[in-house]
This record gives sequence, structure tokens and C-alpha cells, in this order.
Amino acid sequence: MTQGSGQRRGDATAGEFTVQPGSGSERVVTVPDGKGGETRIVISDRGVSINGEAVAGADARPIAEVAPAPVFAPGRARKDIPNGVIAIVAIGCSMIVAVSLGSPLVRSFTRWLDRRTDQSRTPSDVAQRLAAIEQAVELVAVEVERISEGQRFTAKLLAERAPQDMERVR
Repeated sequence: MTQGSGQRRGDATAGEFTVQPGSGSERVVTVPDGKGGETRIVISDRGVSINGEAVAGADARPIAEVAPAPVFAPGRARKDIPNGVIAIVAIGCSMIVAVSLGSPLVRSFTRWLDRRTDQSRTPSDVAQRLAAIEQAVELVAVEVERISEGQRFTAKLLAERAPQDMERVR
């Protein structure tokens, strides 16, 4: 005797069904009807009968034999995934997106800054003029230093003269 689960999803009243070999090539399937009774289905070479009433002819037998009873896989429970894994995966994916989108944006921003500083540079002719002005200022500073040395020397000579010579000069 073979037993299978006749319970379908959402069908709380369906119970177990039994499949028994009958006389000859018959198969007898007994299914509870949910009201305390049972329905008897007989499949044979002559056809299919339910509770003694013929339902189909000889062509119904191969269909009944080929069609297996539905087997439902158990649903995957949420608790199969450890805590925090979904959050870690979401953070990882968002970091990948941020890096893949952010790095070209940062590169383009730095290029824009480089181009901006290149445009603010002075042209070469202005740089040459500024160099000439700087050289001229240095030459003037040297000449002023020479003049001040000459004045110090003269002041020293005048200070060394005798006071009576100074009276004569006046």
C-alpha cells in the first residue's frame, strides 16, 4: 500500500490519500472528502470510475498514470539568511556604485581645476617684461647702496678733520 500527501497549499481539510493495487491492472485511490467520508477512484484498462460511476474511457488511464501527484517544495524561510547579511550586501553594492560613479566625477573636477589655473597664468611677453623690471629694480638698489657708501665715507672724512679746520670752512 502506498500513501502520499493529498494536502494542497491552503487546503486544511484535505488529509492523506492511499493508492492500492486492485484486481488485475486496476489501481484504487482512496481520498477523504473532508466530510468524514471518502471518495474511491478506480483506474483500470476499461476506464476511470469515481465511487462506482464511470467517468472516462480507456484513454483516461494513460493520463492518470502519467500525471504524478504534485510535490510542493518547502518554502525558504527568512531565518535561513543570517542577520546583517542583507545590510552588508546593500552597503557593499552602494559602495561599488559610489566608487564607479564618483571616481570619474572627481577626475573631471580636478581636470577642470587644472584648466582653470592654466588660464590664469600670465602670457610669456608679460613674464619677460616682469623679469626686466625686476632686473632694473636690482640695479637701482645697487646704485643706491653705492651712493650711501659714498656719503658715509664723506661723513667719516669730515668727522676726522680738526675742529679748527672746520671753522675755516664755515
